[in-house]
Amino acid sequence: MPSESEEPESVRWRPWPCENCRGGATLLDYLLGRHEAGGEIPGDSEDEVIDAMIARERAWVVDWVESCEHTAERSDSLARLDEGSEHIVYSRLAVKKSSS
Repeated sequence: MPSESEEPESVRWRPWPCENCRGGATLLDYLLGRHEAGGEIPGDSEDEVIDAMIARERAWVVDWVESCEHTAERSDSLARLDEGSEHIVYSRLAVKKSSS
């Protein structure tokens, strides 16, 4: 657990589209459909192709998430518990009540 002296981080996120807006599709369904319609991915090496694909998919995910008018961006102060090569683990902070 984080120590009490650690500063919380402000974290922002937006939920996946609601059921109505996504029509039952998962993120993977959406990305596969976009790839089928998207054509060739530019790049001279395998690493360049992967970098271009990641950039393209990142933009598609933002488009998909923003397509739903029923969800909004959220933010919270969270304590960082741990991190790995591709993720960070946060914990919601307990709100301390002041004794005034």
